[in-house]
Amino acid sequence: MTNSWDQKQWGGNTARMRKFHDYTEDDIKRYGRSVVCVAEAAASTDPNDCFSYTIGNTRKGFPELLVVGVCEQGWILNPLSEIMIERGYKFADGERVDLGGGRFPVCLIEAAETVKDDYTVQAGEHYDSSDYAVMQVVMSDPCGLFPWQPKCAAPHSRIVVHRRTAA
Repeated sequence: MTNSWDQKQWGGNTARMRKFHDYTEDDIKRYGRSVVCVAEAAASTDPNDCFSYTIGNTRKGFPELLVVGVCEQGWILNPLSEIMIERGYKFADGERVDLGGGRFPVCLIEAAETVKDDYTVQAGEHYDSSDYAVMQVVMSDPCGLFPWQPKCAAPHSRIVVHRRTAA
């Protein structure tokens, strides 16, 4: 259910891209979504270079989910997607969700359109459209603080929050 290929390695190779989209489509049919994980280059020290996102929620009328700063924990996108689907509506902008008995709070925000070019590129390619919504899942630090709160610990404090601004 998780495709962990670096997006850049697929560029310019139609056969490999088709295979990627075939795997993605298979995940969507089997699990309701696919989770794409993109790891940062070995030399990178920027936590924003590592991210995971869903492809498939749009087909059920829900936003795709993006988490920046972690690749190995992209799994959190699955239960969050299931929560949306089971309750029948998307998360509210700024809604906090606890996925681990108070140890793992996340905050969901309506993401800026720029994330479609900067992060969720393969979702747009898969849908052949940029007409889909994205919510950013912002993870808290071990003390439950978010990047916009004072004393949030690194590397969480260095995560860029891509909040949609009012038009």
